[in-house]
Amino acid sequence: MDVGGTIAGIVSTTSNAPVPARKVTAINSSTGERYDATTGPNGGFTIKVPRGTYRLELQLLEGERVTKQPGDTKIDNSDLDPKRDFVITGGKSEAEPGPQPVA
Repeated sequence: MDVGGTIAGIVSTTSNAPVPARKVTAINSSTGERYDATTGPNGGFTIKVPRGTYRLELQLLEGERVTKQPGDTKIDNSDLDPKRDFVITGGKSEAEPGPQPVA
């Protein structure tokens, strides 16, 4: 791998709960190369990548949507680009009980 840097961030819900075990992918805008990481128990991730500009994608489960997503990330030699955070809403992680149907 070319000398590059690290992209880091946290995936959380709108209520600030961490989202563990989710795949985050950095995609090189020029080459299409993909680099994956999985979020840890605190929702954190780090991805080591070669120099370039990257778009980040997050694995979503049914009913979830992204409410905050980082923009493109430019990495040069030895860069650490933190705070590339995602916030998601919906899905089972934030489901609230709704009204029960009347029989």
